[in-house]
Amino acid sequence: MQVSDPKRLSVPPDYPYQNVVDIVSRSDEMLAGEDYAHYLDVGLSALANVALALKGRTSPASILDMPCGHGRVTRALKAAFPDSALFVSDIDSDSVDFCARTFGAHGLASQPDFRTLDFGRRFDLIWVGSLITHLPADVIKDFFRFVLRHLTEGGVAVVSMHGSYVAGRIVASLLQGGEAYGVDNVAGWRMVDGFFASGFGYANYPTTDLSVQRYGVALATGRWTCKTVRRCGGEIVFYQEHAWDRHHDVLAFARPSGDRQQ
Repeated sequence: MQVSDPKRLSVPPDYPYQNVVDIVSRSDEMLAGEDYAHYLDVGLSALANVALALKGRTSPASILDMPCGHGRVTRALKAAFPDSALFVSDIDSDSVDFCARTFGAHGLASQPDFRTLDFGRRFDLIWVGSLITHLPADVIKDFFRFVLRHLTEGGVAVVSMHGSYVAGRIVASLLQGGEAYGVDNVAGWRMVDGFFASGFGYANYPTTDLSVQRYGVALATGRWTCKTVRRCGGEIVFYQEHAWDRHHDVLAFARPSGDRQQ
């Protein structure tokens, strides 16, 4: 079988990391058409949040990108930290295989139950782009504990979340009879009501197989998210609204020095 030529990004001459890998998977759903500029900007936006989280810290010797997808942020992390050991994880094995092969990363298979997931090592930096945006509250808490178990002492995680900006977009859509980021109208209103009443709202996607896992859309205020991280044992570094790609809120938290969490 003949293998098709790889798809390649068009990297502008003023892009700050000319060492960026330009190979793109043809399965990468994050690249809309040939909007290479926005695709690359999303990676730079992630790096800006990472830089803020790492301020005053040494450069990370090890980095985990989870979920890596097909490498939209992985390629930016590889370019900015070429000497760091890079690890990638996703529940989709094709994504992991592509990122490991393309970016010289170590692939780690993920699974839905974060209570039992163990990679057998820790990381100085963990980037989490658009994962807890799709999980119910109890699973988010399990995930925060998983992250803290996998951070080195003083290590930092940078995590994106749907906050008030996304809630406003969803309300506007629902008022016009539309959907809520793939959630139907009735479930969308329940999610929004929960967000405004308690600081957190969640709705399953209509196609979610509840016998396997819950997966949908989550909304959380900064107050709810930071309070949840603290209860799990994390130390807040910062919380910024509308900070990743002018869309997601971003939370950075650390595993406190002296923490012997297993």
